[in-house]
Amino acid sequence: MSSSIAVLSNNKNESLDLISLLNKEGYDALFYSDAKKQTLENILNSSPRIVLIDLDLEITDGIEVCHFLKNEKKINSFLFIFSDRNEEYIEIEAFKAGADDYILKTINPRLLLKKISAILNRSKQNKANFEQKQLVFKDVIVDLYSYTVYKKNTAIYLPRKDFEILQLFILNPQKVYSREEIHRIVWSTEDNFNPRIIDVHIRKIREKVGNYFIETIKGVGYRLAA
Repeated sequence: MSSSIAVLSNNKNESLDLISLLNKEGYDALFYSDAKKQTLENILNSSPRIVLIDLDLEITDGIEVCHFLKNEKKINSFLFIFSDRNEEYIEIEAFKAGADDYILKTINPRLLLKKISAILNRSKQNKANFEQKQLVFKDVIVDLYSYTVYKKNTAIYLPRKDFEILQLFILNPQKVYSREEIHRIVWSTEDNFNPRIIDVHIRKIREKVGNYFIETIKGVGYRLAA
């Protein structure tokens, strides 16, 4: 069964080229032309594996759409912000909103396909590699299949990258990870590394799970607090 990909953009001509590329690679790509509430509900109901969101939309912007989708409990898709704006503060805001990746429209099509393939393959490997369904550390339970964190029996919904970083730490509770290592493992690439992006994700995890949970090792990186 092919993986479905939703493309949300006002630019139909530009998007048709992208959809054609994705369909040729065996993906089931669908185009959505606006960010109206009903359109977003349709995307949620179709449960695509990936949603490619144009940053510049008419009603709102891609970051707001990303934030909306991530706050919907039934979403389990990877969210990519697609933009022609190579500005660090926008990229940081995208990740803060829950984006799994920020991709420039000038990206080589082969590299885009590699990114999509890598993130989908890693998702499959994560499910195959873990026989246990839950990881436990102190008062926190991480459910690997529902991508949900429970703290004192209260469900906490983390953006996917935050979840995968937390999962990485709990699987290796004694290890100190540098920002570069976190980026390489969670993003499956060494390209476009930005240490500030990692710091943003760590801060968001602390806000949801607790400031005490992840310890900063000055000059080195992060690890679970003992």
